[in-house]
Amino acid sequence: MTGMNWQDLDRSVIALFPMLRVLLNLPALGFTDADELARALLAWHFELTGTEIKILEYLTAGLKDAEIAEQMSFAEVDTVKNHLKSIYQKMQVRNRTRAATIAAIYGFGQ
Repeated sequence: MTGMNWQDLDRSVIALFPMLRVLLNLPALGFTDADELARALLAWHFELTGTEIKILEYLTAGLKDAEIAEQMSFAEVDTVKNHLKSIYQKMQVRNRTRAATIAAIYGFGQ
């Protein structure tokens, strides 16, 4: 599935994500918590890799590129920047604020 422009996402569908977190029996679906479900939804919808999801997690926590590189044990900050470019492209956004906003809509980090 190709990533959608975040501005074009249907608000009624977006509104369902918080309710899904409450209504779904997460253990029965193989998820241990709502954040795990949010990561799975983001990965599926935007075709993000595990590394990209982890970087997005650090990004939404407010870490800077150098701090993300340290947490991920990357030798170069440019590695983080390359992953961020990929994330932005897949999510069809231009910056980390918009990427974090979409992640929050999906319930990521709440």
